[in-house]
Amino acid sequence: MAVPHANVLKRSSKSESPADGLAERAKPARQQSAVLARRLVVALLAFGAAAIVWGQATKPAGSNPSPPATTATPSPSYSREIRPFFSKYCLECHNASKASSGLNVESYKTLVEGGNGGPAIEPGKPDESLLLLLVEKKQQPHMPPRNARLQPKPEEIAKLRAWIAAGAKDDSGAVPIALPEIRPKQSRWAAVTALGYDPKGRWLAAGVGSEVRLWTLPELKPLARLATPQVKITALAWHPSGSYLAIAASTPGQTGEVRLYFVPPSGVPAMKPDTVITAHADQVLGLAFSPDGQLLASCGYDRLVKLWKVPSGEPLATLKDHSDAVYGVAFASGGRLLASVAADRTVKIWDVSTHQRLYSLSEATDWLYTVAWHPDGRRLAAAGVDRSIRVWEATPQGGRLIHSVFAHNGAVLRLAYSADSKLLFSLGEDRVIKVWDAIRMSELRVLAEQPETALTLALRSDGRQLALGRFDGALVLLESETGKAQAQLLPEKPPVPKVSRVIPNAVVRGQTTVVTVEGENLDAVTAATLSLPGSQAELQAAPNPRQRSVRLTIPATAMAGAYSLTLQAPGGSANATMLVDCFPTLAESEPNNSARTAPLIPVNRTVTGVLDRAGEVDFYRLEVKAGEEIGVQVVAEPGATLEPVLLLTDASGRILQESFDGVLAFRSDKTATYAVALHDRQYRGNAAMRYRLHIGQVPVLSAVYPLGGQRGTEVTVHLFGVHLGGQRSVRVELKSDLAVGSRVPVGLNTPNGPALGGRSLVVGEFPEVTAPLAKLQSAPAGETELGTVPVPGVANGCLFRHEDAHLWKFTARRGQRLIIEVEARRLGSPLDSVIEILDEKRQPLPRAVLRSVARTFTTFRDHDNVTPGIRIEDWRELAINDYLYVNGELIRIQALPRNPDDDCRFFNVNGQRLAYLDTTPAYHPPGTPMYKVEIHPPGSTFPPNGYPTFTLYYRNDDGGPGYGKDSRIFFDPPADGTYYVRVADALGLTAALTGQASIATAPGESVVLPYRLIIRPPRPDFRIRFSPTQPQIERGGATPITFTVERLDGFAGRVDVQLVDLPAGLSAPATHLGPEEFTTAVALYAEPNAQLPEKPKPLKVIARARVGEQEVVREVTGGLPSLIEPGDIRTTTAQSSITVQPGSETRLTVRIERRNNFQGRVPIDVVGLPHGVRVLDIGLNGILITPNQTERTISIYCEPWVQAMEHPFVVFARREGKNTVHAAPAVLLRIVPASSEHPRVESPSR
Repeated sequence: MAVPHANVLKRSSKSESPADGLAERAKPARQQSAVLARRLVVALLAFGAAAIVWGQATKPAGSNPSPPATTATPSPSYSREIRPFFSKYCLECHNASKASSGLNVESYKTLVEGGNGGPAIEPGKPDESLLLLLVEKKQQPHMPPRNARLQPKPEEIAKLRAWIAAGAKDDSGAVPIALPEIRPKQSRWAAVTALGYDPKGRWLAAGVGSEVRLWTLPELKPLARLATPQVKITALAWHPSGSYLAIAASTPGQTGEVRLYFVPPSGVPAMKPDTVITAHADQVLGLAFSPDGQLLASCGYDRLVKLWKVPSGEPLATLKDHSDAVYGVAFASGGRLLASVAADRTVKIWDVSTHQRLYSLSEATDWLYTVAWHPDGRRLAAAGVDRSIRVWEATPQGGRLIHSVFAHNGAVLRLAYSADSKLLFSLGEDRVIKVWDAIRMSELRVLAEQPETALTLALRSDGRQLALGRFDGALVLLESETGKAQAQLLPEKPPVPKVSRVIPNAVVRGQTTVVTVEGENLDAVTAATLSLPGSQAELQAAPNPRQRSVRLTIPATAMAGAYSLTLQAPGGSANATMLVDCFPTLAESEPNNSARTAPLIPVNRTVTGVLDRAGEVDFYRLEVKAGEEIGVQVVAEPGATLEPVLLLTDASGRILQESFDGVLAFRSDKTATYAVALHDRQYRGNAAMRYRLHIGQVPVLSAVYPLGGQRGTEVTVHLFGVHLGGQRSVRVELKSDLAVGSRVPVGLNTPNGPALGGRSLVVGEFPEVTAPLAKLQSAPAGETELGTVPVPGVANGCLFRHEDAHLWKFTARRGQRLIIEVEARRLGSPLDSVIEILDEKRQPLPRAVLRSVARTFTTFRDHDNVTPGIRIEDWRELAINDYLYVNGELIRIQALPRNPDDDCRFFNVNGQRLAYLDTTPAYHPPGTPMYKVEIHPPGSTFPPNGYPTFTLYYRNDDGGPGYGKDSRIFFDPPADGTYYVRVADALGLTAALTGQASIATAPGESVVLPYRLIIRPPRPDFRIRFSPTQPQIERGGATPITFTVERLDGFAGRVDVQLVDLPAGLSAPATHLGPEEFTTAVALYAEPNAQLPEKPKPLKVIARARVGEQEVVREVTGGLPSLIEPGDIRTTTAQSSITVQPGSETRLTVRIERRNNFQGRVPIDVVGLPHGVRVLDIGLNGILITPNQTERTISIYCEPWVQAMEHPFVVFARREGKNTVHAAPAVLLRIVPASSEHPRVESPSR
């Protein structure tokens, strides 16, 4: 509240500017500034006096006069000794508000006047001074009373007697005041108390503590520092020509100087002022130059306004009409009138030539702090503690109030008119700046609140920039239009160290190395740390600011990799990357692009190299002794986008091992030559693709068995790898409160550091059976039956040869569908599983018969096993939803080609082609036959039609989206009974099919291919996601929001989706995804005048679907939407809805509005149509609106089998070059039965 603030200001001592008052209220109580402390002492000296009891007793008869005072010793001082005596012992009861017996000892005057019984003291006559007699206990009542907490000491009473005997003189005016200097307990930046722009916009001056700082504009480079030791800057002003700078340097209660500096064209004044004016007896609170620059006006706490001649400093006049501190002065533009504002609540208008007060403006209800003349010189504004701004029409003849507005939630500290006279800026104690229409005094805008109390404000002459000084020492420059911070000049931050490079940038573990850091401001560094646990970083002396040495000690068990070396300084910290190597380094040498030509390197070395060409593979040969274990680790250097693939080959280049996780382990049973190869997973290459390859005693945990366990159990985990220190198993507890599917790390510390590989156990929910390791390792080659799997349940197994297979028995009941799946690759195992279900006689179990009814061929190019589009030769006999069987893969048509140069598009998830009936997507070269097929039960027979039939078995290689190389089968048992699952490795099956006798493996050790076989009932479910999650929406436009559903365990039902809780002004229709659909889209539209709330809610999507007999609801939350201004294109449609019958088409007109002189072509896209509805007229380049067009009509076709529904969709335009999307509001598609009489296009125009 402003009134309490005002009262605090009024009760404070002398020489307090509004900035001082605010500053003191902003400080913590335990950190009062030296200024406040000095003022409190002044107040104590001004008001304190010892109190005595002045009773009704009369003088004793026959009392003897006191002996004359001697001059041998100086008289006690009233101000230093006697007044403190009264303050300590008497003032509590004898003060202005509580004058017992009429006596007030607050001042010398009231002390001498005495109380109800007359004078309290008789100067020169101590024995006739009743006050002394009462204190000496020679008269009744004794004072202080005997029960008083404090009693005067005899030596204190003796000083009182001596003072009265010496004449009881008041020496307060002659004794200099020694103000104690009280420092804050914690250092802080000096407050910015005064600001001013050079009138020509060349320089900025700021008063900060006891100095003035100057900067150049617009470069904002430091220009000069003008020091004023022992005094603080309270005001400053620029001469109209910019040739002089006046500075007020004040000590509260003592001095108020004005220092005048000549400012040359360079902007750098001399360090000493040209003129020093002893202007006021107290703090100077305001300065102003006259428009012609010949006069300088000053005002201060001594209630005076003074005029001085420039540049001599000769006094011209003293204006004395104010009755309280004067806080501000300002000249009218014509120079004839001067206005002053003060704590006496008045604005006084002075005639500059006659030095006479013309009149006072007294409408203010509290102290006034600031005054500003309108540039026309006929109006002025003033404001202060009552939080209002008042504007008067002021002429030499008189003043008239024309505006009074409540402005701030605190005192108004500064006012400033813009030079063009249109705006008025105000700074409030509430930490905000407001901008006003200077004519109507209506509030135009409020700039952002400052984080700390603002004390002063200045406006650049062009009105485009504000300088703001704060109590926390911050000097910020703001854009006057928006309040956006442009720069912060103060407080100056200590220099921040910068690192350009470290020499060397790599160290070897187990060694101590001195590295040299090069950069800037390194002499300011006080400490160094390395992010590697157990390491030591010792900072060395700095020879210069650009170089610093650090002594690094690396533990022998450190993991190779990149670590952060942090250099800490008071101004901040700098980081550099340090590489830790396992072994001494060798540089890559060419040629090394094959196993035969690769250089031979010794074991226990770190090789540094680079894959600088696309497709490059680097090889390194090494001689390995019999029984020797070799660990390999590759580390990409910072900045490299390397996705490493490691290979182990024999001397001829035959691949023995492949690793995608950056480590590799092998042991040789004979002395031989091998090669380690490295390439990027995508075969990329560039100069930044640098790596460090560690080969030798690197501990690598290459595999664990089993890969998981049921929660609530303890699992014995067998370890496989190299340099593991002899430990081959660990016990791992899987606590019962762990989440199903979570991972528990398997860690192992070795003499060479932690084992690499990142192995973990997965937490399961079903009962588990684990094949004994000894049985697995001793099993003969071929097929091995391992046991029975509970249903539901998990079987843990491990293949030790690629060509081996395992059989697991289980029981199933007809009509109870089961999911049989493998977890291997997803858990870090190298197994590429293949599973197959066998009957009781261990024969393959047929699943379906495919009857071919038409044929076409792939053409034009090779097609991989992922891409949803395949170019086909002829599609005249094909239709949407048809199944095609090609090379063992059963796929389904989602959309037919639109022209001969278009692909046939098949159902897919996130761009990955879907294969049906658990077949596996495969590679298809040109000319591969594709058969349109009908799906029939096993055992079905058909008359010949010239096309083949195919029998599908319960067999799967890759399980589809989300499974990677792991397998999955949906099993519908044909009868109750016992069945088997065969688990094999795809590589082994390929070898068997091609007649290869054996598969290449790592030397001296069988492969380790652990897996988990899970048999469980399906749990149909779904997950929903959307993108973008933080959309930017143009006002008056829309952006497409894409919904994607992840269907789990065969769920194929409808999913209803809606964006909910949208703020006012945003809207999006509800939509749905039909059975077997995976994506759709809606338009999120923003009204032209939409505004988001101050704290908008994140976007939230709710999806509902019926799974079995239950409704399942899923929610997903995104980020915050944002609104942007319209771009180069605004898209609309002529119809807000369209109607179509199955088997027919309808039309929609799309319109664009071109903006910002954009004249290019505009591609149009349509998304969110339900399956079976498509746009017809799409050319080779899609749908285009050419540069000379603003609209396009498109045809939309509905397949005959599409069911009746209402479904929104999105039409949007693309801005080529900027790649921005501009959507129209959602269009509603109505599909009506063929018998309906609805017209094909029936919609109100937008």
